[in-house]
Formats: sequence, C-alpha cells, structure tokens
Amino acid sequence: MFLQSVLLNSFSDVCTHGFFSAYDLELNSLNVAFNGVLNTDFEVNNNRKKIMQIFNGKHIYFNKQNHSNEVVYIKQEDMNIIQEKYRNSSFLGYVADSIITNVKNLVIGVYTADCVPLLILDKKFNQVACIHVSSKTLRDDIIKNTIDKMLVTLVDKIDCDRFYCSLGPSIYVDSYMVSENFYNQFMEKSNEYKKFFIITKNQEYFFNLQEAIVYELNKLNIFNIEKIYKNTAIDEKYYSYRRSLGVETNRQASVIMLK
Repeated sequence: MFLQSVLLNSFSDVCTHGFFSAYDLELNSLNVAFNGVLNTDFEVNNNRKKIMQIFNGKHIYFNKQNHSNEVVYIKQEDMNIIQEKYRNSSFLGYVADSIITNVKNLVIGVYTADCVPLLILDKKFNQVACIHVSSKTLRDDIIKNTIDKMLVTLVDKIDCDRFYCSLGPSIYVDSYMVSENFYNQFMEKSNEYKKFFIITKNQEYFFNLQEAIVYELNKLNIFNIEKIYKNTAIDEKYYSYRRSLGVETNRQASVIMLK
C-alpha cells in the first residue's frame, strides 16, 4: 500500500513518511485529489483521514496544486486558521505546490500521477517538506524556493549533513517522451539541462526528471538523496496521467510527518 525510504527511515525517531500506491490492501481507491475521477469529495476526505490514521497523526494537510513555484510554511499558530477554513468553507488548501512544517503530528502531503513527490527532512531544525515536482515546477525553481524558505535566519547556511531527501514513484525517462518545444524551454533556462535529455535518431526527446531534480539539489549543496525506482507510467499499482493518455486521472499520496 505504501513504500518507505531507507534513508528517511534512518531518522524514524524524528519523522515518519510514506509513498502510497493507487489502492489500499483491499484494492479500494486511495485517490486523495478532489479533481480526480469516480471518487466523491467524501471518499477523498476519507482516504486522507485513513492515511493520517496510519501514522497516528492529529491532522493532515494538502495544498491545492497547480504546477506553481509557490511554497506554504505551516507553523503551529497557523493550525487554528486552517482548521477554521476547513470547517466553514469549501477550502481545498492554499494554492501552492510545496509545503513545509515544523508542527509535530501534522501529516503533510502532495498528490501525483507521474510527477515526482519529493520528501525532505531538515535534521538540524526539525522541519519537513514535501514538493510536487513537475517539469514546470522544476523549471520555475520550486526546489530552491522551498529550501530558501527552510533557512531559519538570513545567515543560515546549508551544510551537507543537514537535509535528507527522497524521490518517490514517478515517470521514468524511458516513458517520458516530450516535445522539441519542451526541450527548448529547458535549454533557455540552462544548457546544463541537455544532459538530462535522450535524443533519438528519429529526433524523439526523452526527459530524465529524477536526475534533473538531483542536479538541482546538488546545486544547493544537498547530497543525501535516495530515489525509489518505481515507474508510474508502466506500473499499474500507481495512477498515471501518461498511461491514461492525457485523460484526467486520480492521484496517489506521498506524505511526511514530524513526530
């Protein structure tokens, strides 16, 4: 039903986490996105609650994702505001694609169907983050924006033994064929991205999103990184936008919680 990172599990006294598949053990949908298919809002909320209970969390929170580079930081003083919003409106979360928190027992998550769920532990200051990394959010520097927001003071620095990251199930390079225009957009950002593309003799372009993420983390002096090798585009235990041939699909959860 869910996978865990060996790297993050080495800090199991500090945090817990999980990369969920599309279904629970009884093969019921574990979709956590309100804009998915077939599930009612009640079922989505129930799935989120089920995930929260697995980790003995007190609350669970997801953003309303839209492939932006916006980051939300949730602190203890924000919890009452968020709970009030949920009670009194059709609040679906703040519009953003990255969440940071230092609140214990708050499960934070992202939902994906081919994009990369990136979970981060800041061992130095007991913060966790989860990022929805798509090609667009990557290109728009969501990883740097998140890490910058996790720096506690203006003189705070990133040392190589501070951040621990895990990349969850997502689409892999051999399944991720893209357009020439997609390639050109990355070249406009930096020629360094050329090494993350495979260009065939027939001028077909394939993008290695995972290695591009590792590159961005390395630029920030972050090297404690684990990749979970599950290709959502071919593994039917996961929802996949690519496998659904562009038709709207459900989303699986990836979550992390401070203890």
